[in-house]
Amino acid sequence: MPFVTKSTLFLWGCGGPALFPLQQLADISVSLLQTQHFSVIPLIKPSARVINSTGTDILVLAVLILLSSLTLMNASSVVDTARDVYYAWQISDGRHFPMQGPNVGRVFHGGPVWFYLLAVPLIFSSSWLVMSLWVGLLAALKYGLAYACGSRLADRNLGLAWACLLALPDWTAINTLIFSHTSLVETSLLFCLLCLIQWQQLRSNAWFLALCLGIGLGIHAHPTVYATGLLALPFVIRSLWRRELSLWMLPAGGLVALIPFVPYLIYQG
Repeated sequence: MPFVTKSTLFLWGCGGPALFPLQQLADISVSLLQTQHFSVIPLIKPSARVINSTGTDILVLAVLILLSSLTLMNASSVVDTARDVYYAWQISDGRHFPMQGPNVGRVFHGGPVWFYLLAVPLIFSSSWLVMSLWVGLLAALKYGLAYACGSRLADRNLGLAWACLLALPDWTAINTLIFSHTSLVETSLLFCLLCLIQWQQLRSNAWFLALCLGIGLGIHAHPTVYATGLLALPFVIRSLWRRELSLWMLPAGGLVALIPFVPYLIYQG
């Protein structure tokens, strides 16, 4: 009987989910889609698990988030960082409100979400340190999201292990040397995965729309976040086939995913 093992999720967390091979993503989706009973990690079930977090779990997550947030204190600036900070500073100062984001591969521009997100700390302080800590905190939310995903898929032990494995050094450690929108890739991916799990467990249209919005926002971190859409596709087909998802939710989800791109679309129009 096909199933997804915990080691699969460990590899996901340890190896950097942004570049997890799409073939393996597809294999996971097909395995989950075909399985009626999951003997290891049930994703599809009538109700969500109740997470009984302990004080130790909360302490470990707090330490991981704190230490990860501090790693960007000595971050350097590159051309892209300088550009992003320049636009964020103009937003915070009320001088200019960009309607398109960074250039993606010299092909198209994304939405300006990242510029506005980066402008938040500059409203209160012009310190590079404060801005670095803000980006570090947003990136560190991945530990809490990994814990939530693992806890809902199996139990708190898997959630805690998943969060700890994300802290292991790998090639993505380069994000601690500089900060940019790519610093939020793992956070975006894990948010989308959590929405997918919640949607399938609760059969809630709200979580489906949250998943669509998460993909739209995540693409602003890096276009590879679209991979979560491929992961969700078999579940969308399954839900439509079983009449658990109304057909009208597809265009609704598409419109929700486009919300972060509205300024860019208006600018192009």
